Amino acid sequence: MSLQELDKGGNNKEQYRDLPNRFFLVRHSQSSVIPDCPASSTTLWTGYSLYSYLLNEDTVTQDLGTTDSCIRSISQAYRLHCSESSNCDVISTALWLSDHNTTSMGRCSVCHVHSLPITLHSQSNVLPSCLPGWSQLWQGYSHIQNAVGRPGEGLSSSGSCLENFLHAPVVKCTAQGHCEIDTVKLWLSVANATRTVTTDQISRCCVCMMIR
Repeated sequence: MSLQELDKGGNNKEQYRDLPNRFFLVRHSQSSVIPDCPASSTTLWTGYSLYSYLLNEDTVTQDLGTTDSCIRSISQAYRLHCSESSNCDVISTALWLSDHNTTSMGRCSVCHVHSLPITLHSQSNVLPSCLPGWSQLWQGYSHIQNAVGRPGEGLSSSGSCLENFLHAPVVKCTAQGHCEIDTVKLWLSVANATRTVTTDQISRCCVCMMIR
């Protein structure tokens, strides 16, 4: 079983199979506050923002724009991962979006929406504008998620536009409940950025949805 195989006690996608469309949006507050879904959308579930997890010392990333990154139960992230050969390993450590630079976990919501969102990055400190006929859902800072030597989510994902710039955006927690601030700080810089990391040096972004 993997984190993508969601069980009935957690994020069971089967109950949403009969929805008129299967467009989903995930919003992460990076705080203890559960974020709101856009107007005219439906909240399907709320949870905790799973960033990645460690399996056999390898980092498995979660696209923050997909429903698998919003886990209803924290304990759901710490379970057996079994291969086709029935060899099972325990996921002992998981990384989460933090609650404002603390060792607490940020909250998230999964929303049923009428169309897929698009994400725009300016690669400057100027906020980009949504295209004509599209409305802005949120604005933020361009985040690049990856593991060493492995690709993470693409910049087209809504999860690559985080609403808050945090110097410690990720917290690492073990299955035993020990948590500490992680050193992950991957932000898309503006052109000609200096080594000093400030909000002015981070690319701005926005997430947009087509107007009905």
